Amino acid sequence: MNKFLIRLFKFASLQCLVLAAITLYYIQTHDQLAQKQYLAATIDKHALLKQQKKPRIIFVGGSNVAFGINSQLIASNLQRRPVNMGLHAALGLEYTLNEVEEALRPGDVAVVSLEYENFSSHLPDIPERLFNTIDNRVQNVKFVPYYYAPVLLDKGQLYFGGVIRNVVSTLTKNYELNSIYKRSNFNQAGDMTENTGTPRDISKIKRTLEVTDGSIQTSLKIIQKI
Repeated sequence: MNKFLIRLFKFASLQCLVLAAITLYYIQTHDQLAQKQYLAATIDKHALLKQQKKPRIIFVGGSNVAFGINSQLIASNLQRRPVNMGLHAALGLEYTLNEVEEALRPGDVAVVSLEYENFSSHLPDIPERLFNTIDNRVQNVKFVPYYYAPVLLDKGQLYFGGVIRNVVSTLTKNYELNSIYKRSNFNQAGDMTENTGTPRDISKIKRTLEVTDGSIQTSLKIIQKI
């Protein structure tokens, strides 16, 4: 029994040392690994949301807003200063709305453009994307609704798996940023300046997601609450 406990302790200690080494390396190389990626644009978008002067027009949504809005064109015609907060629908409906709500000022115009996924489920569609976003800007954790907790805890291992893969890729010199989905491709207004060149096939999305009267009503209640 004692030999088993000693072996168990050694094994657990080794795992802890490996995890600690990976975590330390990830923290030290965070700017190279994470803060150049697409979701790191949350840093710049929140800075703009805080600093942009009146009169403002704020665009809220997922990647449809990030890729699909020409803020400067709209702003020049409406005589308002633009803030494009669009990032990713998979972050969840209420999180996306919470990001903007507390920063709204009297006289602001908020344009909310939701995606099909937002009416299928009010929960984050890809929880690891939310982990990545908070990883880049820890303050964003206050926008996460409490009822996200179960799905985040259930899928948290996917985020840590991504961290390990990034570390390994960096150590082996195989780490590459996606040429389109990266922070530097956003302009000063928060618009994505590059294009994937491939339109979304909404028919494929509809086949993988279920939209019901109940899911629509839940989404509408969240919108009305905000």
